[in-house]
Amino acid sequence: MYPKLSVIVPIYHPESFFDATIQSILTQDFDNFEVIISDDSVNKHTFTADYFREFENVIWVRNNNKRGIFSNLNNALNFASGEFIQIFCQDDIMHNHFLSNQFGLIANTEK
Repeated sequence: MYPKLSVIVPIYHPESFFDATIQSILTQDFDNFEVIISDDSVNKHTFTADYFREFENVIWVRNNNKRGIFSNLNNALNFASGEFIQIFCQDDIMHNHFLSNQFGLIANTEK
């Protein structure tokens, strides 16, 4: 079994395609991962905890004060429990076998 992976997604006022981003991560054929979403949208709250409650292995953190991209990213990293980290942007789509292909490459280089 592969080690646990933390997918880190720092967000700031994500647009309507954010649903597609989350779905592309959660439907991976790799199953030993968590998703950490750190929301820096302090002035306009796009999401509530209820939105993310329906997803397994998703941790959503809303910042009380605007942090900026790097501090928001570091905040998300504080919640990660995986041995490996994958940083992913709020407006990207993860191809179906992305995580399993990545770990396949890691496993081959460790031999």
